[in-house]
Amino acid sequence: MENWYYKSAAGNVGDELNAWIWPKFFGADFFDHRPDTRFIGVGSVLDDRHKSAKKKIVFGSGARGRRSIPDLADGSWDIRFVRGPLTAAALASENTKFISDPALLVPIAMANGGASLRQPKRTGKIGLIAHYLTDPQLVLDLARDLGVTPISVNLEIEQFAAELQSCDATICEAMHGAILSEAFRIPWIGVRIQSPRFEGKSNRFKWRDFMQSLDISPSRMRPFPATGILPGRVQRALPDRPYHSHLGQLKRVIDDQCWDLCPDNVLQRAQDAMQEEVDHLRRKVVHS
Repeated sequence: MENWYYKSAAGNVGDELNAWIWPKFFGADFFDHRPDTRFIGVGSVLDDRHKSAKKKIVFGSGARGRRSIPDLADGSWDIRFVRGPLTAAALASENTKFISDPALLVPIAMANGGASLRQPKRTGKIGLIAHYLTDPQLVLDLARDLGVTPISVNLEIEQFAAELQSCDATICEAMHGAILSEAFRIPWIGVRIQSPRFEGKSNRFKWRDFMQSLDISPSRMRPFPATGILPGRVQRALPDRPYHSHLGQLKRVIDDQCWDLCPDNVLQRAQDAMQEEVDHLRRKVVHS
């Protein structure tokens, strides 16, 4: 079986964790079965890129928008669950179940592997996690002037998790920065810096999809205009907004202290549901 995920040249923790996490849950032999099947896990990759695969298993992927979804009519799709309610609705299939993003399982995988998880401790440290395509120098300059710590999504998963766990809160342009913050119980807030230029309307779709999967109200999307008040297509056509505008808006985000974090029982429910799906799929693939 092919463990398929998007691979960026620079690396992106949200995509790369597919290679790290699934053998830990399914076992080393899982991907030795069904060579004609493609396993599609973490990422906004539920689209037409998978036409060449004879069979497809979807395990928590999300769509980038209603127009990007693939044609499911050929019977080659086994959709175990998708990322959120917007993806489920876009697929227009009565049998489509959503849970949340599988990256929420990372702390469980680390704990099962003997890794130590953060003990709550107030340090005052705030992390800034930018989109993987946002100008690195811009991120460094903003972090310096805001007095926050930049955390690169190009890090290996264990190093990224360690940096994350040293924070009391995170400012996230990278969605998987927010998802892993949720998983490690670190309050976070979502912002836009340059991501609308790269993702257009899919940026808002995928964030709402994830947030609604954990019952985080869409009204809590207030921080999104902090650095991107224009529609994605307009943002892409215009020069960068002045640096001081980015800086001032992000300062207000920090001053407001309006962090997001779903209740513990909501996270636990999602993690339990995903682990049940792991058990069901492993039995079907390995023992059938």
